[in-house]
Amino acid sequence: MLKTYLKYAHRFLFIVLASISMQAHASDRLIPERIESFEINGLSLNSSVEDFKELTKNDFKCRVKDRLEVNYWTCRSNQKQKNKIKLIVGIDNNKIVSINFSSQSTTNSFAQLRSDIAELNQVLLEEGVAQTEKNMNDENIFFYKNDESPVTSMTEMFLKTTLECSMEKPSIYGLEVTIMTVGQLDNVGVTMYKKHC
Repeated sequence: MLKTYLKYAHRFLFIVLASISMQAHASDRLIPERIESFEINGLSLNSSVEDFKELTKNDFKCRVKDRLEVNYWTCRSNQKQKNKIKLIVGIDNNKIVSINFSSQSTTNSFAQLRSDIAELNQVLLEEGVAQTEKNMNDENIFFYKNDESPVTSMTEMFLKTTLECSMEKPSIYGLEVTIMTVGQLDNVGVTMYKKHC
């Protein structure tokens, strides 16, 4: 009797531990996948290098510098564009590994971006991801704030997660978004990255 009980208890414990492990793995992948697919002006970490070049070929002037085996493309919008945009895109092994987007434009030009990060905040909360303080030195950060004060409004999101190092995948994924409205102008900064171990 005791032998049978121990046999089934062992199986039950194995199933519970496997289930917890799978949930932890799904949770680990949730934030990296959200960061990789997050878009700004049609560009994400999942975009191909060809998509990026196509996106910038007419409206941007670009120059390329190599640093530590990564090609950094610095692109500025042409004078004819109403919104001034600066893009710095890191490309390693023909894959986009970082995007830094900055722009100054008329108020509400980035309403879609505000909506996207508000939606991402809601998704993460529903998935049970806990909010933290905005300490950029922490390994894992999930911070969101939307202050709509009439004088100077500020919307911020910081999202960072560290996965176990492996040979195939980068280990650190990050997303930083800041939208500050001063007078009739929105100052926008978006940074997305995936770093190797």
